[in-house]
Amino acid sequence: MSPTSIDLPFLFQSLMGKSITFTPDEQSFIKGLEPLEGGEWEGKIKPSSTIRRTDRDAMVTAIKTKLLAIQGDYCIYCGLHEKYCGSKLQREHIAHKGRDGYPTFMFEPFNLCLACYRCNCELKNDLDIASGNKTTYNENAFIIIHPYFDEINNELDIGVSTGQGIIKVKNKSIKGIKTIELFELDSVHKTLQRCGLIRAYEEKTGIKYEDAYHQITGNKYVSK
Repeated sequence: MSPTSIDLPFLFQSLMGKSITFTPDEQSFIKGLEPLEGGEWEGKIKPSSTIRRTDRDAMVTAIKTKLLAIQGDYCIYCGLHEKYCGSKLQREHIAHKGRDGYPTFMFEPFNLCLACYRCNCELKNDLDIASGNKTTYNENAFIIIHPYFDEINNELDIGVSTGQGIIKVKNKSIKGIKTIELFELDSVHKTLQRCGLIRAYEEKTGIKYEDAYHQITGNKYVSK
């Protein structure tokens, strides 16, 4: 059985070279929500806007579909497949979209990804991980590994070769340290969970997890 024919239980990935795109109609739709002040994603539509709330909700749903196509069913932060997260993956704004955050980047493709509830709401929540530039997104310095701007394998050592699922910082990466700390990647719970998932995968498939993992990440392939 080819390892690309089944889902890995966890996968840490970079989205460099990828991003969702918006059609001209979708771009016009987003324009109709401006100025973006923090509540346009899921709150009430401004009375002055001609955009209907149901259409906005449909747009937000479409964004998740677009993200699934480039990211698959894996949390961008802890790497767990959705079926091991305990909840559906959520649309995540890397630089948070709140009024006191970066609302102008609400629909910025490089600011959108998918994350599990634990990572998105309980661990990161509205933490400001950007450097404060609210006009030009890619001029911000981010304190964690950015899925679109950083190659994760340059920042973290993903320990799949030993079968232990241990995550370590690589090259003394400051972003790697902060990412591990923020999302508890080296916690006993997360490490034992990955270790158990590796064993279960190998017993079920007869494929070494290391081989499957590197084949999939080497091919830039996301299992769906």
